[in-house]
Amino acid sequence: MKIAKYACVLVALGALFTASVAAQASGIVDKVILPDTTPKNPSLASMRGLLFLAWKGDGNDTLNLEYSADNGHTFGHKFTSEETSPQAPALCAHNGQLYISWKGDGSDNLNVAQVAFSSGRITGLANKVTLPDTSASSPALASLNGRLFIAWRGDGNDTLNIEYSSDNGQTFGHKFTSGETSPQPLALCAHNAELFIAWKGDGNDNLNVAQLNVSGENIGDLTNKVILPDTSASSPALASLSGRLFLAWRGDGNDTLNLESSGDDGQTFGNKFTSGENSPQSFALSAHTGELFIAWKGDGNDNLNVAKVRN
Repeated sequence: MKIAKYACVLVALGALFTASVAAQASGIVDKVILPDTTPKNPSLASMRGLLFLAWKGDGNDTLNLEYSADNGHTFGHKFTSEETSPQAPALCAHNGQLYISWKGDGSDNLNVAQVAFSSGRITGLANKVTLPDTSASSPALASLNGRLFIAWRGDGNDTLNIEYSSDNGQTFGHKFTSGETSPQPLALCAHNAELFIAWKGDGNDNLNVAQLNVSGENIGDLTNKVILPDTSASSPALASLSGRLFLAWRGDGNDTLNLESSGDDGQTFGNKFTSGENSPQSFALSAHTGELFIAWKGDGNDNLNVAKVRN
């Protein structure tokens, strides 16, 4: 009986150890350096087993998309849109479709469109909607409970704004403006049936994570806000995988890639990992086929990089 008891204890301890290791990012592997370039951060999204990458042009403002069908080993099927933006676009899979959002070129109006996809090819941007809402920075997108959420920082101010669409991006409404502020773009992520938002502080570089209270048709205030000791001069990135909420950011006073995660719905973050990879811009995160992927623009060059986060 004692042997069986000790065996059970050892099994339990082993499970805890395995979970701890799984929660700890330990490296960046299978890195791919693409010939495509951008002066801004890229965006990532996963849909139908494909990993999509979006970015603005280098030396121009055109919006570009391509995808990987082999879990990030190779990318291709590039599509260049006639739509343009001086800032990075946002990507999001929603209700079985891929959506892209960007701030206007020559205007600050936010735009949302569906990425048309047929026979393995990206064929265009469809059902474009230009919102009256404006921002000088990139927007963020997330999908939750059949709604497509968009978040942005104010135009001429740093306020955090969120609204959503219940008709697959045809119309947006139910706008909520928070008292929280940030001079950088926001990160948005659906996690464990809740919506989370992250931003860098205004007047400081501390990273903040909070839960967005959505009740019925209304967006309420931010709850369970956590101010992390970690800092960045750029916007963070969020992704949800296997019940954990992952946060990525570039260093403060340096360009290093940092990651940590939360196993308690954003109440605490830990298991910090600092990579040897660098970028002067923000990073992009996405869960894809049960793994975590990260993308960034090069440091000292503009080449796009995509890699897998090894746990």
